[in-house]
Amino acid sequence: MKKIILLIISIIVLASFSFDVQAAANFSFSPGEISAKTGQNFNLNVSIDPQGVKIYTAKVEINFPADLLKTESFSFGPGWMPLSQTEYDLTDNANGILIKTAGYAGGIAGAANFGTITFSAKKEGSGIIKTGDSSMALNADSQNNLSGFSQISFLISKPAVPAPSLSPSQKPKLKTPEISPIAGTATLTPSASSSESIDSEINSEKPDFASIQTNPITEEKNFAGIGNIITLGTGNNVLGIIIIMAAIGVIALIVSAIIKRRKKNIQPPAGNSQ
Repeated sequence: MKKIILLIISIIVLASFSFDVQAAANFSFSPGEISAKTGQNFNLNVSIDPQGVKIYTAKVEINFPADLLKTESFSFGPGWMPLSQTEYDLTDNANGILIKTAGYAGGIAGAANFGTITFSAKKEGSGIIKTGDSSMALNADSQNNLSGFSQISFLISKPAVPAPSLSPSQKPKLKTPEISPIAGTATLTPSASSSESIDSEINSEKPDFASIQTNPITEEKNFAGIGNIITLGTGNNVLGIIIIMAAIGVIALIVSAIIKRRKKNIQPPAGNSQ
C-alpha cells in the first residue's frame, strides 16, 4: 500500500515538473545595452526561445517611454506569418505600446528571431523597454507557455556639437608677401624680345630732357656773353656801368659837334643877307 502511495506522489511531482518545463518559453532583447544620440534611429531585436516545447503562435507586447522613443517600423523574422487584426497588431506611439502577433507553420521548438523594431530617439534621457502583460507563446493546445517578462535599458544623449566651419567669404585671405631683391643676389635676365619691348615702352614714356635742358643753357650762355662785353671781361658790373655811361657821353659830344658843324655850313654869307 505504501508503495502505491509513493508511486502516485511521484507521478504528481513529475507531472508538476513537466508542466513547469512546458511553461518556460521567454522573449529576449538584443543588443544588451542601447546608447543613442538625439535624432538617431536604432534597432532592437526580439527573440523567442520555446525551451524545447513547440510554439505555434507568439504575441509580444512592447512598452516604451513615448516621450523619449518613437516606433518607426517592425519587421518579422523569417518563417513567421503575421496576424493583422487590431488586437494582435498595434502601433501606439502616443502611449508607448507596440503589439505584434504571428504564427509559425509546423511550430518552432528552438530559439528564433521573432522580429526587429526600429526606434527613433526623440530627446535626451534614459528609460526601459519591456514586454507587456498581453505577451504569450501558445503551444499546440493553445496554452500559454510564456514564463516571465523581459526588459532592457537605454540611454539617449545629446549629439556632439560639430566645430563651426568658415564659409569662403569668412575665410581669412592670406597676403602674398612682397619680396625685395637682396644685395648680392643674382637677377633674372629677360629675353631679347621682352627687353626690346620694355625698352620701347620706357623710351616712349621718357621725357625729352635734351630739349628741356638745351634752351636754358643756351640763353644762359648768351647773357653771359653780353655781360662779358659790358664789363670788358672784368666781371665787375659797376665798372661796366661807368664805361657804358662814358661811352654814351662821348657819343653825345660827337653827335653835338657834328650838328654844330652842319649848322655853320648851312648859314648864308653876310653879304648876301643885305
